[in-house]
Amino acid sequence: MYVSRLDRPWLESPFPFQGFQLENWDHVAEVRDACKYVYIEEGEADTGDGRKKSIPGIAQSKPGENESRVRRRFRQQSRQQKDAANEPPSAWSLSLGLESEALPERPRIKSPLREEIRAARPLIKETQKLVRQQVLDARHGRSLDIPAARESVARITDSIMRNPDALVCLSALKKRDEYTYLHSLSVCILSVSFGRYLGLPDETLLELGFGAFLHDIGKMQIPDSVLNKPGRLDPTEMEIMRKHPEFGVEIVDGSERIPDSSRDAIYSHHERLDGSGYIVGASGSEINPLTHIVSVCDTYDAIISHRPYKFANSPLDATAELYRTRGRFFDADLVYKFIGFIGVYPVGSLVELNTREVGVVVESTSDRLRPKLLILLNSEHERLDQPYPLDLVRIRQTSSGQRLDIKRSLETGAYDLDPFELMRYVEEA
Repeated sequence: MYVSRLDRPWLESPFPFQGFQLENWDHVAEVRDACKYVYIEEGEADTGDGRKKSIPGIAQSKPGENESRVRRRFRQQSRQQKDAANEPPSAWSLSLGLESEALPERPRIKSPLREEIRAARPLIKETQKLVRQQVLDARHGRSLDIPAARESVARITDSIMRNPDALVCLSALKKRDEYTYLHSLSVCILSVSFGRYLGLPDETLLELGFGAFLHDIGKMQIPDSVLNKPGRLDPTEMEIMRKHPEFGVEIVDGSERIPDSSRDAIYSHHERLDGSGYIVGASGSEINPLTHIVSVCDTYDAIISHRPYKFANSPLDATAELYRTRGRFFDADLVYKFIGFIGVYPVGSLVELNTREVGVVVESTSDRLRPKLLILLNSEHERLDQPYPLDLVRIRQTSSGQRLDIKRSLETGAYDLDPFELMRYVEEA
């Protein structure tokens, strides 16, 4: 079946996307645990070979199963889901001092987005300069300027506490050849912003941001031929790349002492919940909860960024990948919270409407699926001389009566729209 609506607002559910197909009985049990009822509809699905198949609007048993057997198994799964929901907060929640696993409310914004972007621009430039200097220091075996890094993280945290959207959307502005150097800055901004959303105390936010800021410093010891290879790494090259967490710890240990949690983020940010990561194959509660946050933000930024061997994917693609690997690579509840934090359509991202018009998200709204946009391209994908604002909460259909919805999330640079130009539109909106 295809679920088109829930019995509650999507923001209050654990599901990140509006509309999804139930593909197995685990999905059914997950939906049943979250909702009393849902709306389903008939439609068509792509079979993968160019043909379409009908999606029925009624529940059907698997081939060879009678109805009573399906119902018994369904009730059993539902009970298991309900029992799991009544368990105390997960280990990572308790480790962070979080008493509830419910999606938190967004912290109050203290500074308008336009003002904070203007204040954050020089901060980004200064921090980028520091990052480049640290790259040179690491490559030449010099000690890192830890006090300068700590000061930058403190200033980043102050800006995020006023309005996180400013730095989050500015941090996404990196060119393909800048990914290696500026990725850590983006992960720092995402991690601190996410930590703020989770309600972590100020001191913990600084440790989290500091570890994220330096998490990839060990890559400066990786040969450029491997680091910037415009293609997939072979097994030997991958083995070299996987040494960067160890190199990172060696670099920071040769500098001023840093917090243990920050050091762990450098060493363990590629560990995974199920033990499939590296370097030591840590799993579950063996992974520091702050490191777990850095890992989620690291993965998200890597997916939405242009890299030497691939083009960027859309923010929606990135959250979909995190959602797909929840409970396996990352704590499921942490993924739900991250999706609640970042939103389906983050400020500064590009979207295409069902009318084929293209716009940039300039403001989030109470309905995470209907943000405020600035329309830049018409239905023929031609640039508009005068872009115009569109509030999808207030305007739900065109003048001709056609329903107005976002059709898809677009990757950075789609339709040759320069991301630096887009940020000017966001700032002026």
